[in-house]
Amino acid sequence: MCEKLKELVAAKVLPDVKVMIDELFAQIAETKSADDETKGAYAEFNELREELEALLDELNTGALESGECAEIYEELKELADGDV
Repeated sequence: MCEKLKELVAAKVLPDVKVMIDELFAQIAETKSADDETKGAYAEFNELREELEALLDELNTGALESGECAEIYEELKELADGDV
């Protein structure tokens, strides 16, 4: 299950989060300002990106057990199916 989780994070969720960050950054740059909602979303996506990168590190080092991987996989699968 950890390999499936690693694949989901690396191939789907993390790239989608990075696209959202880029889009929000472009929106902020284009208007030269941002409302609180946009700033908050940008901060949340950056935090999520950091958490996903840390998760990938844990997966690469084998720090997670199969049960943990299964639980996280289900959560991220729902997130991915909702198109972040």
